[in-house]
Amino acid sequence: MVNSLLSSHGIQTVIKAAPLEFPMSALLRVVYVLEEDLERALELLDSDNFAADDEDDEG
Repeated sequence: MVNSLLSSHGIQTVIKAAPLEFPMSALLRVVYVLEEDLERALELLDSDNFAADDEDDEG
């Protein structure tokens, strides 16, 4: 799901499989957090405010 979200924004990535001894429930929590943070980050990048804030920092 994270890969497809990135792909929809033109970002190509590969998420590698976790080691077999890694608990699946922990892996799912990590993926969920990554997905939530990624959605928020992409929303910020897509927003008009991002460019305006960036220009203010330079000047």
